[in-house]
Parts: sequence; structure tokens; C-alpha cells
Amino acid sequence: MSSDKESKLKALQLTLDKLDKTYGKGTVMKLGDS
Repeated sequence: MSSDKESKLKALQLTLDKLDKTYGKGTVMKLGDS
């Protein structure tokens, strides 16, 4: 069960990294970051 969660987190991280590269750092605000 945990491996499924890990793969989802990894996919999410890859997506966020891609967005950062495309639009620049700080485009995606993480919850709790100010």
C-alpha cells in the first residue's frame, strides 16, 4: 500500500519540478509555505 503512495508522491514531485523549470521557481505554492 505504501509503495502506491510513494509512486504518487514521486509523480507529483516530477510534475512540480517540471512546472518550476517551465514557469520558474515559486510558481506552485505548497500548502503551508508563506
